[in-house]
Amino acid sequence: MRLLFLGLSLLLSSSVLGFKVCNNLTYKQFVAVAYYDLGSYVSRGWYSVEPTECRELAFNNPSQQYYIYFEDGRQSKSVGSIPFCVQRPGPFTIQRANRLAAARRCQFERFARFQLPGNSILWLGSKGTPPQDPEPPEDNDEQVWVGEVYFEGGLLRNEVLWLDDLYTMDRIFLDLETCPTNSSILRIEARYNGQWLRAQATGKPGLYQFPNQITTNQIRASLNGPVNHDELPCFAPVYVYI
Repeated sequence: MRLLFLGLSLLLSSSVLGFKVCNNLTYKQFVAVAYYDLGSYVSRGWYSVEPTECRELAFNNPSQQYYIYFEDGRQSKSVGSIPFCVQRPGPFTIQRANRLAAARRCQFERFARFQLPGNSILWLGSKGTPPQDPEPPEDNDEQVWVGEVYFEGGLLRNEVLWLDDLYTMDRIFLDLETCPTNSSILRIEARYNGQWLRAQATGKPGLYQFPNQITTNQIRASLNGPVNHDELPCFAPVYVYI
């Protein structure tokens, strides 16, 4: 299967919340979009875009942070690191699209993260070949993507991650492959019974274990030492095992 990568070009103009998707590839592309809406993640699709043509998309999403996936219906598809549900043939709108329970009626694909100001252009296809986003480790338990930890300038920007729902979990995984951070300097905790419970690092990088299963909607990350990637912002996907 041939994998496609996302080329991004921003053309800023008015304050209208929306963006254009332009197809720079050989075949018609079918696009799916996911974003946070009313307390949960929703995925929508399919939006078809012919070669050399553009299509205007607009959603009620003031943050303008989106996740995108596209395919040509043949053997080529985009790659990302964030799993959301899609339905074929569509059209579809899926609430709580990051929950594996939704997979009973849909299929998971890996979306790429992007954030656009209003009235911008997103190109499908790029001249370069960026590295493929890593995937979480294999495990028999269900994994749910719940958000991202954001590093910038060597600092951890979003210390407390509020989840879209209560999750019962025993482990947390931070995908640090795109963030060259030593997992031993991270302290991972979850809010449980009115206090912060610390998860212990395991032998696998980025994987943290609680003593028992807990139910929470808050995860807190903090640094016990300096990080080594102060030149670029870095997003580390966060997964929980349920």
